[in-house]
Formats: sequence, structure tokens, C-alpha cells
Amino acid sequence: MPLLDHFHAPLFPQRRWESFHARWAGTILDYLVARLRPPRFFAEMQIHLGTRIEAEFEKNGFVQESRNGTGGGLQLATSPPVTFVMPMVFPDDIEIQVLDGDESRRLLGVIELISPANKDREEHRRAFASKCLAYLQKGVGLIIIDTVTSRSGCLHNELVDIAGQPEAYHLPNSWDLYAVAYQPSRVDEQNQLRVWTSELSVGRALPTLPFALRDIGYLDIDFEETYTETRSHTGLAESDL
Repeated sequence: MPLLDHFHAPLFPQRRWESFHARWAGTILDYLVARLRPPRFFAEMQIHLGTRIEAEFEKNGFVQESRNGTGGGLQLATSPPVTFVMPMVFPDDIEIQVLDGDESRRLLGVIELISPANKDREEHRRAFASKCLAYLQKGVGLIIIDTVTSRSGCLHNELVDIAGQPEAYHLPNSWDLYAVAYQPSRVDEQNQLRVWTSELSVGRALPTLPFALRDIGYLDIDFEETYTETRSHTGLAESDL
């Protein structure tokens, strides 16, 4: 089934993109689980939207606590005066991870579904691209899928810029939507990144891309199959949508 616009009418806001993308991530997870060989290899889904630090302190910092307080018996200190306070940006996460159970949960590959918040301002785009670059630096295979029609900005190009590479490796400016697969490797004592790109468009089928699993090999991910199944399960199978 062709790609729909989940970020404008007639679907949005009556049908929330968050719900569809969460279900799509789950369908991709099922797709991977059916093709992995447990118990060694397994997949997990991570979804955090509007990401914030999951810890809170009173306004003046750490609180003095003793035996039965929130410190669990620790003698906690009072915070000294801070040097400065700065804002922090953490990217939305809609991702599927493949891990190796025989290697202390070693991360092998990640698939990222881009959210509007990942693209809505420069610091968010850089935060997302920096997270992706950190995966690649560790040798983790990566796929990013951008179906967000409500925001502009290419996160692949942001990644290229942060990596200090020339604009020759940018996607064309005409590509509003896209999917990119990456395989980091080291050949002849040199770091390199193999890249597969595909332009996406509303009304067109989604591609099949190679999903590189670190030191293991490739899985072909048929995103059209997973998207079609998700549309069917969410009642968006009608051709006139």
C-alpha cells in the first residue's frame, strides 16, 4: 500500500501519527523477530517521545536525607553552588534495536523512525544526528526512515555535516522524505561508511533496504510489507485515504 501523509488532514489530527508509528515500530519488531535466531539474537523496541531527564530534585539541589529517606539509607550531601545551568536537548526515540544475547547484550543494529520533534529546530536535528553518529562510531548498523511531512530538514545531511564530510554526500534538496541504511566498517586500516539511500513519496510504495548487523551480516527489511500490515491493523487499508 502506498505511503500516507500521517501529519496533515484528512488523517491528522483525527488519527494520531504517534499511535501509527508506535504500531509500525512494533510490526518491524515482529518482522525482525521472525527472522532472527533466538536466544542469541533478539530485538527490542524503544519509544520515548518528548524525552526529558527522568529525575527530579528540589529547587536547591540534593536534599539532606538519612536512614529512611529517599536516599535509601545513604547520607546524602547538600549540593554546592553550581557554576552554571544550561538547557539540554534529548531526541525523541522511536527505534527498534537488535542485540546479541551471547555478548552481554551487545548492540548490533538500530532502526529509527523519525518524529516531527527530531526535525523541528536546529538543536533537535543535531541531537538526533549526534545520537546516530554515536551508533555508527561503535560499528552499529543503522537505518533511518523519514516520513514526516510537517517539518523540513534532512537528518542525513545533518549527520554528514557533524561528521565533517563534504556536501557531496548530502541527499538532494528535492528529497523531502527518504530512508537511508548505513553500514560502518573498517577496511585497510580506514574507517568507512557504506550507505544505501531511497527517496520516499506520499502515494508510493516503501523500499526494501539492507539492515547491517554488526559483525554478523545483513537482513533485508521490506518496509512496504511492514507498513502495509500496520495500515491493515489500524484500519487504514482503504485505498481512498
